[in-house]
Amino acid sequence: IISFYTNLYSYDNHFEQNELISLVVPLVITLKDNNMLTNLPTFKEVKDARFHKDGSSAPGLDRFGGNFY
Repeated sequence: IISFYTNLYSYDNHFEQNELISLVVPLVITLKDNNMLTNLPTFKEVKDARFHKDGSSAPGLDRFGGNFY
């Protein structure tokens, strides 16, 4: 029974990447921008973001305000 439903609701993804997709779909983001977005932030960037945070700001998703950090 388990095998039957596993096969019934499973999907085999047989995607083959070909060059046609890259010819039809234009590039939305440049290689330079992609590298900038995927790089880890530097220590200075993290430090600047932390020390320029308003201590009396409203809590974020973690429910801690700026003074906590």
